[in-house]
This record gives sequence, C-alpha cells and structure tokens, in this order.
Amino acid sequence: MVNRSFAGRLARGVWWLAVGVAALATPAIAEPAPPPADIDLKLFEKSEVDRSKGCSVVLWQDDRDPEKDKYAYVFAEALAGNNHARQPARIKIGGAVINMKRVATGGKTTGYDLYEYQVYQLPAVNEFVILQLTLAEEEGESVDVEAGKMTIIMKGKPHFRTSVKGNAGCNTPAAPEPPVKAQALVKPAPLVKAEPPAKPTLPVKSEPPAPPAPPAKPQPSADAVPPPSSSAASSIGGAGGGAYVAPPAAVWYGAIAYSPSTRALGWSNNQLSRQASENSALAGCRKYARDCVVPVWFKKGCGALAAGPNGYGTGWGAGRYIAERVALRECGRHTRSCTIRRWTCTSR
Repeated sequence: MVNRSFAGRLARGVWWLAVGVAALATPAIAEPAPPPADIDLKLFEKSEVDRSKGCSVVLWQDDRDPEKDKYAYVFAEALAGNNHARQPARIKIGGAVINMKRVATGGKTTGYDLYEYQVYQLPAVNEFVILQLTLAEEEGESVDVEAGKMTIIMKGKPHFRTSVKGNAGCNTPAAPEPPVKAQALVKPAPLVKAEPPAKPTLPVKSEPPAPPAPPAKPQPSADAVPPPSSSAASSIGGAGGGAYVAPPAAVWYGAIAYSPSTRALGWSNNQLSRQASENSALAGCRKYARDCVVPVWFKKGCGALAAGPNGYGTGWGAGRYIAERVALRECGRHTRSCTIRRWTCTSR
C-alpha cells in the first residue's frame, strides 16, 4: 500500500523541478542596446591656434569671440610657403586632436583657394567633415567667413553640426599708412629764414622802422632759387612782403601691387611720390609672394584692381567707383567672373 503523503510530496517536488528546468530552458529576453554616443567636439584654446607664424584658415563657434574668449576655435588649417600649400587641417574630438585632408571642393571660390563647399577626409574610412561657408569679399590679404555650418560624419554616431564664422589670412597688416611726421616733410622750412636777413627784397615798408639809408630795390642773386610758391605768395602778400608764404598743397600718390601666381596684394596711399607709393605697395605684397608687380599707380584719386580666374585688370580715376568700373572693364577683356580685389584712395 502506497503512502499517500509521501506520494503527494514527491509529485510536488517533480512539479517544481519541471518549473525550474523550463525556466532555464527559456531564452533570456534581450535588453535594448544603448543609444550611440554623440560626437564630443571640443574647442581649441587660443594658444593652440597660433596665427602669428605664417598664414592660416580658422573657424570658430559663431557665438564666441576669438579675440576675447579663451576657447573659441573649432577648426584650424595652416597654409605654408608663398604658394599657401595646405597643411593637414585640425579638429579636436574628445580631447584628441585629429588631422584631416581636403578631398573635394565646390561653389564660389576666393582668395587662399577657399570654396563655399569643402569636404575633408578623417583618418577612418567613410568619415568626413563638410564645410558650407558664406564667403565675404576679399579685403587685401584677408577673407572673412561671414557664416557657415560644419558637419561631422562618423560611423556609428549621429551627425554633428555646428554654426561657425571664420577668417583666412596671414594676420599681418599690409603696407602701413605714412606716419604723421612724414607728412610734415611736405611743408618747407619757414621761408623767412631763407630770405637774406640784411638785404630786403621787397618794399621798404616791410623793413624795421627808420632804416639808415634805404637802398634801391636789389635784384636777387644769380644763385638764389625761389620757393615753388613764391609767385603766388607775392600776389597774396601784396606790399607786406614779410608775410608767411604758404607751401603748395601736397599731391599724394598711391599704388596697388599684385602677385598673379598667389593673388597676394599690397597697396599704399598718401605717399610723397610715385616711386614711394610703388615701393610701399611692393613691400606689402612681397610679404606673401615673390612675383609681385605694380600694375596701377595714381595721384590725387583712387585706384582699383579686379581679378578673375585667368587674368586681372586695373583702373584709376577721381573716385572709387570710377576706378572700380574701369578695372572691371579691363579685367573682362581677359577673363570672366571678375570681382574687385582691392581699391584704395588718397586723401587729397
């Protein structure tokens, strides 16, 4: 006779054993995969982007000021040599500096071989940085990026996009303006000292009172050289010949220098002579290129230089817009898509 109590306990034990085996046999439910990590783009510190040595292209976050903020730059690309050869561009991700190379361009172009659309290849395959830039007109040796977007594409991560502004240039001024002291050279030494102190050359009334024996009006000596404005001064001074003789109004000269190979520019204005204006313009241009020439110089007016893909033209005239129209017309005879690269005017 079977003990019912023992049989019941045995049945319950078998049931729980089956439940345990079934639980072990049931596959575990897979947990959801964590979302992919975002691209951790970092800002360069100002000291990491040294623009004092050579030329470069830089972009900074559009809500920051690279002159005031310690951290602002997101992109840096050095330009080496007179031909501005591109060095590997740099961005910083997760604290690590990553080098990349430009592999494609498109859209409008301007100085320093900048384009509206630029694609850079990251070290990993099929990972890129895409720049969409709004370029300002070139001003001398500088091109500003008025606005833009930088998009980073990396495998397994959401695309990262940020708004940027920037600049391309050599961060050095072109030909300096003439100092105020240089302008003083135009004014000759006071002419009173140049006159013979003991022999008046003008009427007696301009002499000190009670002369001992006023001689007849002497003729100027053969070696005397009158100042450029002496004839005009006589009509102004009239009989009071001791009056100060005003120097003639200075006529300023200006010039623009240009490098056909690198498109570098230099310019000058308010110079004392044509030669001085050309030398000053060439000095500014030769900071960036060796084949600089002076295609246009002018005096008491304005000069302009326009350039396109395959040539350039110059113009000068009484005002800026006259000079620009002439330069664009001359440039259009050699190439298309001409734009004004530089204009400058004298102050008088």
